[in-house]
Amino acid sequence: MAWLSDRQITLLTRAFVLVLVVFVVLGAYFQLQTGGTAALLEVVVSLYVVGLVALAVFRGGFDTKRFRIALYIGVVAWALVSYVSGNDSLVTLLLLGVGALLLTRELTFGD
Repeated sequence: MAWLSDRQITLLTRAFVLVLVVFVVLGAYFQLQTGGTAALLEVVVSLYVVGLVALAVFRGGFDTKRFRIALYIGVVAWALVSYVSGNDSLVTLLLLGVGALLLTRELTFGD
């Protein structure tokens, strides 16, 4: 098996993230169509997280403290929206707890 060059890996990663962004935007559109304004918060958080990841892939910045803080805020927001909408599953509670711990660690200790 031939190994891929760094440039090829970067192109494949960007293509995958672009497909992910399109998928999430389409999902958000259909979610708003079926769920109405009740789904608005979940759509906003989903677009925030995928937009944040897309920016990091296309502009760089995965390894910055600013990106990690923004990502952990997104995880906590996603879990809170899910919890408030009535989903108190184990995954939701784990996302909330782990996201809050990671955010606290990043804000307290950082680099």
